[in-house]
Amino acid sequence: MKKLMLMVVLAGGFAAPAFAQHAPVDARKPDFAAEHARVKAVLADGETYVELNGGHRTEVLRLLDGMQQQLAGRSFSQLDDGTRTQVLESQSRVNALLDQAARDSRQVCRRERSVGSNFRELQCMTAAERTRQRQGGRDGWEQATRRGAGPTQSLGN
Repeated sequence: MKKLMLMVVLAGGFAAPAFAQHAPVDARKPDFAAEHARVKAVLADGETYVELNGGHRTEVLRLLDGMQQQLAGRSFSQLDDGTRTQVLESQSRVNALLDQAARDSRQVCRRERSVGSNFRELQCMTAAERTRQRQGGRDGWEQATRRGAGPTQSLGN
């Protein structure tokens, strides 16, 4: 039981760095320029949102720049209702994209056996990489079974 608890704590320690810098964007903060700079710096670090694809990364930056322009040195409370609604919609979309990227970018480490070995090795990859690997294996199996190659037949023949 103690070993299991230790493994859970250690596994959590591997995932923690990915979430360490993730904090939601808040347009209501008095200095949105600092908030804007913080998110851009975290996007540029190459670790926190590593699984944020190019299109979503561009969208986040575009939305942040738009929010910065709409606020234009004013506080959130000084905005008219229409602009306030637009800023909140942009904030919501940015936070949704960053939340998903943070979940996908977290490191997941597991002790796994290599094929042909009894030794377990620590295998670390992002959650999204594990999902892609699992899906790739599933797709390969489906293609093999569609061609008539069962588990006992070689795919190379």
